[in-house]
Amino acid sequence: MPTIERQRFLVLPTLGLLSLGFATGCYDGPTVIETDGSTTMVVLSTGISLCEGNLVTCPDGTCQPPGPGVCCGFGGVCPGDGTGVTDPTTTTTTTDPTNPTDPTDPTNPTDPTNPTDPTNTSTGPTNTSTGPGDSSSTTDGGSSSSSGSSSSSDGSSSSSGSSSSSDGSSSSSSGGSSSSSSGGPPMSCYDPAMYPYAGPLCGPMAMPCTVQVAETIEPMVVARNGTPSVAVDDDCEPSVLHAQSVGGALGFFAQRIGVNAWDVQPTPFDMIQGGLDFDPATGLFGAMVYEGGFDTTARTYDGVWSMGDLLVGNYSLSTKAFAPTGDAVLHGVLIESGVGLVDATWNGAWMPAAMASGTPTDLSPSLAVAADGTHHFTYWSYGGMVPTLRWETSAGALEEITPYGGMIVSPALVQEIALTDAMGVAVPHVIAATPTAMNGRIQVVYLRRDAVDTWSSYQVVSEDPTGETDCDVPPLIPGEACTLERTTYRPLAITSSQGGDVRWFYTETHELVDYMSECLPDCVWTPLADMSTYHTYMGWLDAGVPTSVQILPDTRLVRGNVEVDGEGTMHMVAYADEIPDTIANGTTVEYFRLGP
Repeated sequence: MPTIERQRFLVLPTLGLLSLGFATGCYDGPTVIETDGSTTMVVLSTGISLCEGNLVTCPDGTCQPPGPGVCCGFGGVCPGDGTGVTDPTTTTTTTDPTNPTDPTDPTNPTDPTNPTDPTNTSTGPTNTSTGPGDSSSTTDGGSSSSSGSSSSSDGSSSSSGSSSSSDGSSSSSSGGSSSSSSGGPPMSCYDPAMYPYAGPLCGPMAMPCTVQVAETIEPMVVARNGTPSVAVDDDCEPSVLHAQSVGGALGFFAQRIGVNAWDVQPTPFDMIQGGLDFDPATGLFGAMVYEGGFDTTARTYDGVWSMGDLLVGNYSLSTKAFAPTGDAVLHGVLIESGVGLVDATWNGAWMPAAMASGTPTDLSPSLAVAADGTHHFTYWSYGGMVPTLRWETSAGALEEITPYGGMIVSPALVQEIALTDAMGVAVPHVIAATPTAMNGRIQVVYLRRDAVDTWSSYQVVSEDPTGETDCDVPPLIPGEACTLERTTYRPLAITSSQGGDVRWFYTETHELVDYMSECLPDCVWTPLADMSTYHTYMGWLDAGVPTSVQILPDTRLVRGNVEVDGEGTMHMVAYADEIPDTIANGTTVEYFRLGP
């Protein structure tokens, strides 16, 4: 798979609270008007120029399908060689191996009430490549029919029968159709025939992933709270909730409105972190939001955020403990101070239910919701002699998955659950990190429930201190030399297709820094050259063996989420650290679209 070059773009000051980013090429978004040379006004079109579905606005004001040599959206005509931009919803955007952000001033620490550790900033991404594949396959498009196989806009095929998933299990296809057989408008991203997606996911050699879009949502390098959340609308276009801790617990809601164009607006409420969902029946976004100070609210967005429904009591929420379901119901596992984990839903009113098996010291919950509405959650339990990863359901199941391997679980180590469906039975899949026997270093593990009280465990990758060097001992005299070299791994996220495919993501940081001592008067190590590398990997099981490929080049992701839409496209949002690190240690907000 070729390496792709990231396009840089500029977020311009705009009228009011609206901030948009623009790149060169055709664009089917707001009209940009140059004013005094330092300010750009963005005029939002309200008439026929805002075309629906996969149609774009041509120079004559009509809505037409994009294509080489013909209409290419608001920007005009695409080149006849097919190299130009086509439909903004399926545009392939190139990626630059350098970090697309600019440094800013040092920032404040994060909110101490954050239920997770928002200060963990180790690891980051890499160069795209392919590895050993599995049995998944795809077609090259083609027209769809109502009774036969249908082709998604990204080229993957699905049928009304069963297909073989890339992880070796049989999956019935429910996704991938992007247009009706009669040539009508494209199906909704949440059409029941498409969502939840049950077709193959990209990754293996038979259907390698490409980075279709790589965009910076927020280029300011500041300290950020929690983990960002992503949800897609009817057109499979992403929206993102993210937060920063500079100047308070500030929340932001970002909607992608075009190629390299995001409408980023501050939320009218405080936010540490939260979960975002979309209800196609009403067209409303919904969110569970932890606002800080143990205040958790439910809110809806229809162009304006609702006042919010506060859950009375002392509750907090982490993003991984929220599960989007594409309907009006919001699902979360909350942490009630002094009590423990609380299984909660909101559908116009809160319905919290305490988990009787939990303790006040349980931490790092993660949630996934099965097709029948059953909640599946995993968390680290301190109820026994040693911390243990548990799986529990709202239907009453409770099993211990694996011991942690140490006495204190770091909340900076992500653990997350995803579900697949096997003949109507939900199968849990978990990504986690546990200490190893090698000086307490970390290994990333993938775990799968195969039967009652039976979990398979696979070591994805493990830190090995053999041959590593550090500069932990301070120098004694000027002119001493030291080289730091070590490799660390951190789990990032896990996602799945209902048909059986599972994709996990983790980061690798290879630190390689040359130091020289200075004594003024105390002796300290001063970096001379930083040759560190940062990579993000995507993995899956290939014939029962964990297989990984580098998926993102030179972007140091530190906290992120991945969601699969109705077409089988993976949407990733993450905070990205600067390379090299700065004293401020701030992050930007990045979005990536991964598909075949």
